[in-house]
Amino acid sequence: MSGASMKPSSQAGTMSSMKKVSSVISKKLEELDKESDMYHREWEDSQTHHAVLWYNYAIWDKELELQQEELNSKCANAEIEFHWEQDLKKLEIELKKAEENSFSRQIELLQLQIALKTLEQTPSSSTVASGSLSMSAGPSSG
Repeated sequence: MSGASMKPSSQAGTMSSMKKVSSVISKKLEELDKESDMYHREWEDSQTHHAVLWYNYAIWDKELELQQEELNSKCANAEIEFHWEQDLKKLEIELKKAEENSFSRQIELLQLQIALKTLEQTPSSSTVASGSLSMSAGPSSG
């Protein structure tokens, strides 16, 4: 009887050990499953983070490209504006020279008119004065 009574108790002990092993294995599987889920979420987060970084880089690169284009455009516009202002200054200088030349000729004309009036007002020496006028007017007009 002791053999028969051992059999059910040893069978019960084996079942109890198997339940314990099964429980340990189940807990270990749950832990591994949770750890796997955690790693998977971290991987997904890192992939998302990686994609966000690439997206931000692409935006930054495009902004930099646009800023470079804007800078090049501003430089080109500044150069064009400089040349226009330079040409305008040259034209203003030419205008001032032409005005100066015009004033000089007006002064010369007025001086000649004064000389003519002076000569016309001297009745006795008009023939002598006209001869000297033509001598003095000759070299200045040539």
